[in-house]
Amino acid sequence: MTFYFTDNKGNNRRKLKMSEVHQHLSECQIKDAIEDKKNDPDLEVSYMTVGGFITCEH
Repeated sequence: MTFYFTDNKGNNRRKLKMSEVHQHLSECQIKDAIEDKKNDPDLEVSYMTVGGFITCEH
């Protein structure tokens, strides 16, 4: 799975390293995102965070 951060100001999107994902999401949220995406690849899995949101993609 790949996690991306999209900022609120310019909708700039960038790929996150797992160390960055762990700074913003709990271990439980990360596991749930990966599991949900595996069960339904078309499901949009995203979390609001400071300055934007993080999206999990297959």
